[in-house]
Amino acid sequence: MRRHSPLHFSRNAASFLAGLLLLLLLQISPAAIIGIENFDYSGEINGKNGGRYWDWDNSTTPGSDTGTSSNWDAVTGAPSVYPKKLMTDSTSVKREYNGLTSRSSIP
Repeated sequence: MRRHSPLHFSRNAASFLAGLLLLLLLQISPAAIIGIENFDYSGEINGKNGGRYWDWDNSTTPGSDTGTSSNWDAVTGAPSVYPKKLMTDSTSVKREYNGLTSRSSIP
């Protein structure tokens, strides 16, 4: 006869508990889409502002939208888009959120 410790869980029970924990965490920390970028342009990306939802405002009213999409800022070199892909070979780029004035409006 095989004996199990009182704390022995089957693999199914452990999976169930992990899933339950995940559901509980999702209830207390909802996610939000900050931005979607499809790269519908080609060439240098600096100054481009395509995509959707890049207007998340987390500085004054958390969880609101500004209605103004942000743009891409080249940090080093000249990053570019070629066949709907961001190319950053030896370059770097950043995309802020909260509209075009995000650098001056977020402390």
